[in-house]
Parts: sequence; structure tokens; C-alpha cells
Amino acid sequence: IEDLIKDNEIDYRAEIDEIVMIVDRDKKSFTEKQYDDVCDSCKDNGIKLVVTNPCFEFWLLLHFDVNSEEDFEMEKMLENPKDGNSNYCFSILRNVFKKNNLHYKKNKFDVKYLMSKVDDAIENEKQYCEDVIDLKNNIGSNIGKLITELRNTT
Repeated sequence: IEDLIKDNEIDYRAEIDEIVMIVDRDKKSFTEKQYDDVCDSCKDNGIKLVVTNPCFEFWLLLHFDVNSEEDFEMEKMLENPKDGNSNYCFSILRNVFKKNNLHYKKNKFDVKYLMSKVDDAIENEKQYCEDVIDLKNNIGSNIGKLITELRNTT
């Protein structure tokens, strides 16, 4: 990012622009030390870090009226083990879509419906971890906080 800014490949003005990096935790994809390094690097370079743990599908799941006691197991969600050809969160999300007469594939789903439920997702997110440091080991997301911030600055 620094090189792109330096080479003027992107128009970035620190006084009005902010760089945001959005990632999912994918616990098995990188270590806790790597997570800490990313957090530190973002902080040192003025980059806002937005994380969903365990995966982006969890943020999509928050668009629905789900309850961890009824719809999924918290520990299993955090570990997000393989469940057949997909992972646990993906399977839960697909089932929730089906209950709502919708279809979910990783590259094809009803975005319009989800957009209509963003406010629900923001509220549901508050039931889980939203702190970027604590998201290292806890289920949650801070995408809703980013959306709220963007809404308040435009």
C-alpha cells in the first residue's frame, strides 16, 4: 500500500482518506503471532483493521435472526471445522438461507436481500466480540462498526 501511494498509483490524501483492510480470521490459515503482527502493522501504519472471526460467512449469518444456543454451537463455530465439502459456518449459513427460502452459494446469493438486512446485522453483531484485538480468539466481527462509522461521515 505504501508503495502504491508513493508511486501515485492510488490517489491518497491522509487528511481526508483512510485505508481499511478487511479480513476474516480463518484460525487455521495463520497463527496468533501473525494475527498480532497484522494488528501491530496496521496500527503503526494508520490502517483500520476490520475482522470477522471465524470467516466472512459469519458476518452474513448476522443478517438473520440467529441464536447461538439454537442455531449453532459457539465452540464449533470458532473452530469452524470441515463439514463435508465446506466448513461449519458455511453449512449453518446455507441452512439459514434455506429456512428463509433463499439459496446460498459462495459466489451466488441474494445480495439485495442481505442489503435490506444490514441494520439487523449491525445490531446482531453487538451480541458478539467487536474489538479487533479480542477478535483474535473470539467469535464476532467489527464490519458493522465500520458501516456505522461510514454512515456517520458521509
